[in-house]
Amino acid sequence: MNNYKFFTLAFLIAIFAFILSTCLLVILVDTWDLKGIVGITSPKIDAYDPRSVHFGFQPVPDGEHRGKSLNVIWRKPEAAIFGSSVAAEGFNPDNSFWNPNGAFVAYNYGISGLSIREMEQHFEHIQALKPIKKLLIVLDFFAFNALKPAIAFEQVKILPFAHRPTYREHLFQIGIKTALSSEYIKANLHRFRYIDKCMNFFDGFPSMIKSLIRRLINPQPTDLKVQKFLKDKQSAQSEQSMISVLYPGGKKGFKFEDEKGWSSYEAFKGIIKSAQKNNAEIILLIPPCHAEMLEIIHALGLWDTFIEWKRTLVKILNEIATSNRSCPLIPLWDFNYHNVITMPPFGSSNETGKTPFFSDPIHFNGEVGDYVFSVIYGTPSRNLGLSDTVGVCLNQQNIEKHLQKITEFKKKYQNENPEFSQGVKDLVNNVVF
Repeated sequence: MNNYKFFTLAFLIAIFAFILSTCLLVILVDTWDLKGIVGITSPKIDAYDPRSVHFGFQPVPDGEHRGKSLNVIWRKPEAAIFGSSVAAEGFNPDNSFWNPNGAFVAYNYGISGLSIREMEQHFEHIQALKPIKKLLIVLDFFAFNALKPAIAFEQVKILPFAHRPTYREHLFQIGIKTALSSEYIKANLHRFRYIDKCMNFFDGFPSMIKSLIRRLINPQPTDLKVQKFLKDKQSAQSEQSMISVLYPGGKKGFKFEDEKGWSSYEAFKGIIKSAQKNNAEIILLIPPCHAEMLEIIHALGLWDTFIEWKRTLVKILNEIATSNRSCPLIPLWDFNYHNVITMPPFGSSNETGKTPFFSDPIHFNGEVGDYVFSVIYGTPSRNLGLSDTVGVCLNQQNIEKHLQKITEFKKKYQNENPEFSQGVKDLVNNVVF
C-alpha cells in the first residue's frame, strides 16, 4: 500500500515538474516573442527573417487577423500595404519603387478576404500604434460589399486594437491564450530540442511510431517562407465555392450600404481622412484580376455595379481633395480590366512563355506586383515582356472615357472567346448562394 502511495506521489511530482519546466521553457525561449509584443521586453528584431517580418508572418506565424494585428504591435511600421490576400501575395513592402533603399519600416497588412469594414478597424489600430507615413491600399471590388457576412468581423471585435479603450485588457487576454496554445508550445519545443538529435533516441522503434512521434514534437518551423505560407493558406475549394465566398448572395446580396445604414464608401472615406490627418503619402490601386473573374462579375449581373464602383471612387477622391485643399488629389490607379496581363490563361504560360501571371482568378505573382509599382512610379518595367503598358491613373477628366473603353474591351473579349464566356456563365449558374 505504501509502495502504491509512493508511486502515485512520485508520478504526480514528475507530472508537475514536467508542466512547470515546460512553462519555464516557454517563457525563456518565447519563439514568437510574445513578451516583445505585449511590451514586457524589447522586440527581438534581429532574431527573425526580415522578409517574413515585413510580410507580417513573424514573429507570430499567422497571416490572418490575429497574427497581423499582433505582429504590427511588435513591428510598429512607418509604411503599410492594406488589402486582401491579393495584396498579401502580390505586393512586396520592400519594393525599390515604393520603399527605395528601405527608407521606411514597411509592413504588408494583407489579410485573406479583408473587407472595408475590417480594414477600417485594422487601420485605426496601426494608426494608434504609430501614425503611417506611407500608405498603399489595394482595393478589391468584393471588399466593398456591405452585406458580406461579418464572420471575420466578429473575431476582429475581440482583437487587441490600440485605438480601443479595452486594448490592454484584450492584449493580455490574447497573449495568455496564445501562450497556452499547442502551436506555440510545440514551436518552443521545436526550437529548443533540436529535433533531429532528439529523434535519435527513437532509432530502435518501428517507423510508424517514429513518424507519429515526429509529428507530435516537430511542428512546422516558425521561420515560414512567405510564398509557401500563402500557398498553404489558399484553400483547395472549387471556383464555385470561391464565387460564393467573394460574392455571397450574388447580385441580390451585393450592396454598398447595409440595413443598419453602415456604408462601405463612408468607411473608405474614414480611412483616407484618418491617413491625411498625419500627412501620409497615399496611393490607391485597383489590382488586376484574371479575365475569368471579370467574366464572373459580368455573369453575376454585377458589371454595371462594378463600373459604378470605379466611378464613385473617383468622385469620392475628388470631393475629398476639394474639401481639403491642403492635401493633393490622391492617385487612384486601375489595372483591373481586360489587358495583356489579365487575359492569358492562368493555367498556362503567359505571352512571354514565363511562369503564369495568375495562380487562380484573383491572385497574381510578385512579378506582376513589381510591374504595378513600376507603372505607378513612372518607369514601366520590361521584365514581364508586355506588348502594351497596363494601368491608368483615374480622375474626373478621364473616368468616363476609361469606363467606356474597358466595357468595349469586355465585349470584344466575349466575342472572341464565346465558349469561355459561356462556360463561366454555366459555372456561375451552378453556384449555390
